[in-house]
Amino acid sequence: GRNTGGVRLQRVPNVRWRAIAAVTLRVHPRYVALPPVEYLCDETKGETTVIDDDTLPFIRQHTTQWVAARAGRVTTSTFALALGFWSEDFSL
Repeated sequence: GRNTGGVRLQRVPNVRWRAIAAVTLRVHPRYVALPPVEYLCDETKGETTVIDDDTLPFIRQHTTQWVAARAGRVTTSTFALALGFWSEDFSL
C-alpha cells in the first residue's frame, strides 16, 4: 500500500479533531453566554410567541422557540432547496 506517514486514511472526517471543548470555551474571558429564553420570549402571552428579528440571533438552536422562529423563513439550510438546486431538472 501507500506510505501515509502513519496516518490512517478514513472516508469520514473527524469533526471533533482539535475541537475546543464547550467547557473550555465557556470559561474563556471573551465568552458571552446567550441570555435565558425567558428574557427573550414572554411565554405568558399565549401558545404562540412572536420573535422579532432583533431577538432572533439570541435564540438557542434546536429549541422550540428556534424552530418556531424559523418556520416560514428561507434560511441558509433551505436556500438551495428553494432555488431548486436539488431538482432533477437543474443542471449547471
